[in-house]
Amino acid sequence: MRQNSLSQIWLFFLIAFSVLSCQKSDQTLVTDGAKENTTGLSVSEAKNWFTANKVSNRPADARKSNTKFDNPIPNWDKAVKAEDRDWYVVEASVDFNKPIGFSAHAVSSENSGQVNSKTSLLVLQHKLTGKIIPALMHIVAALGSDVQKQSYTKRDNFSGIIFYTNLEGEYMNGWAYKNGKVIAKTAPKKASEVARMMEERCTTTIIDWYERECTYYYSGNVTCTEWTYTHSTYYTVCEEDDGGGGGGGGGGYGPSDDAVQDVINLLTDPCKNSALNAITATGVQNAITTFFNDFLVSPSSPLNLTFVETNLNGVPGESYQIPGTNNWQIRLNNNYTFGGQSMSQEAWGVIIAHEILHIAISTIGNSNIQSTYSQHLIIFNNFVTTTQNLLQSAFGLPQSEALLLALNGLGDLWTFGDFDQLSMQLYGVNNAQITNAYINYTVGNQGTRCN
Repeated sequence: MRQNSLSQIWLFFLIAFSVLSCQKSDQTLVTDGAKENTTGLSVSEAKNWFTANKVSNRPADARKSNTKFDNPIPNWDKAVKAEDRDWYVVEASVDFNKPIGFSAHAVSSENSGQVNSKTSLLVLQHKLTGKIIPALMHIVAALGSDVQKQSYTKRDNFSGIIFYTNLEGEYMNGWAYKNGKVIAKTAPKKASEVARMMEERCTTTIIDWYERECTYYYSGNVTCTEWTYTHSTYYTVCEEDDGGGGGGGGGGYGPSDDAVQDVINLLTDPCKNSALNAITATGVQNAITTFFNDFLVSPSSPLNLTFVETNLNGVPGESYQIPGTNNWQIRLNNNYTFGGQSMSQEAWGVIIAHEILHIAISTIGNSNIQSTYSQHLIIFNNFVTTTQNLLQSAFGLPQSEALLLALNGLGDLWTFGDFDQLSMQLYGVNNAQITNAYINYTVGNQGTRCN
């Protein structure tokens, strides 16, 4: 592990107490707690940032040609502020050189030709990292739903699909709603894949794209041509087992699934190798992609992870970035024992999962979250569930055991007087339970023994 730094204790108060009532959610842009933004990012700050960055942030080849959403013109005078657990948000209605509209229908039904959609510009500032990003939110309502009443924080009785794109129109994430509740995630697919057998409880929705010409007058009047159909995109909609996300949630201007390009296993020790094989390369990729989705950031280029063994000074593992690249190593100690005994595969799985999160956090690049201590705070408050799910999936652990193991590796937080109280409030377990679980899977007799 990196050298501990207790100088970041101020960050503990900033993060820990702000999330006591929040658990990790897969719904990244909106939560049930979305409310008016009374602090944080102001409309004027959002306007200034967007004006300064909307051209420079777009690829050069895109700026030279017409894009799907050419020349966005936000209506800042009517912009509104909001915030949720993770984000300060400014939402503004937006016009384009060629406005784009949408309608949605199932594969089995005909294109109605009736546009029933609304596109808004979002400028979001992450509360922890301070990173500001733009996104376009497209609300596509089922016939009979009033799309104009819907917004980032308001999904009253809404049925339809809300999906997010960047300013070039590239799909990032989406959610299906029924009567104001999230019922499913959406994922893009090719038209040629529509006829393939779908997973259970999955359907295909077609979103038809339209455009028209509009003329805007100084008086405020606008005249537009009729909508003209241009093309269609196809989305897989898979309902969640629990029927959805509960409240008005949903969201996700997240990275693509190729956040991790290669996962290379150079481990030779049978125990460590078995632990990594149980997690699988896909499990590693999914854990990092989940992190980037929750923080709504993307790496500057896809990450490459290599797992190696080396001699480390008394620690089981560490993460290391190859200078000047986005290539990372997770180094596992080839001479490490706990209490003089070899560890279980599950214990090595905990080390692997822990270092995966260190790499993901390090890629954000914020100087305030580069110490081990501050990164452990982020893991404790936001990504214990990510590790828990990874351990459950890889090793078939009971949920309670996976939770206790997921809370390991955060020993530098335990000196804080209220750690037990915070852990009980967030996860319902205390320090003694966490320690005992780790002992059971190292010097104890639980788990798959290595020797």
